[in-house]
Order: sequence, then structure tokens, then C-alpha cells
Amino acid sequence: MNVSGDSANKVFERLHVTTCLRIAAAVIIAISIVLLCWFLNSSVYSEVRTFAGPIGLFQTRGTEDKILGAIVVAILLPTILAPCARLNRFTVAASLIGCLFWIGFGLWLEVMASV
Repeated sequence: MNVSGDSANKVFERLHVTTCLRIAAAVIIAISIVLLCWFLNSSVYSEVRTFAGPIGLFQTRGTEDKILGAIVVAILLPTILAPCARLNRFTVAASLIGCLFWIGFGLWLEVMASV
């Protein structure tokens, strides 16, 4: 009877390690996205800055803007990277919707900056 318990523990440990590796990969991807968006926001072309999304708020002087940017990034970035942790229809749909909101937020920033 211990044989089935041992195999179940091995499967659990393997799933645990796999989940940790997926989350570590998602963190590395998130850092890369934030750095890329930081550099995109420094562009003189508004089309490129649109893809920077809420990261553009971190390059302003206002504290309220930085807090709003941190909240939006904290909500949207895990949503976009959800398929890294668990791949199913729901996480893919949430990721696509998160990407649309990310670009929509960047577009909103560009519209508000040009007014």
C-alpha cells in the first residue's frame, strides 16, 4: 500500500516543481515586459508609446499617477501572464482581455496627453 502513496508523493512533488518553474518563468517574463515598456514609453512616436500601457504613468512626476500605474500594472500583468501558471481556456481568454485593457490604457494615456 505504501507503493501507491510513494508514487502519489512523487507526482505531487513533480507538479509542485513544475508549478514553481512556471511561476519563475512568469516573473522573468513580467520583468522583461516592464523593462521593454519602460523603453517604449521613452519613444517620440505615440504609436509605440501606446503599447507601453500603464508603465507610462511611472515616468511622470505626480505621486497619484505612479500609484494608479502601480495598481493597474498589479492587476493587468498577472492577468496577462496567467497562462504561464495554468494553461486553459479561461486563462487564455483572461490574458487576451488583459492585453486589450493594457493597450486601451496606453491609448487612453496618449489621448489624454494630447488634449
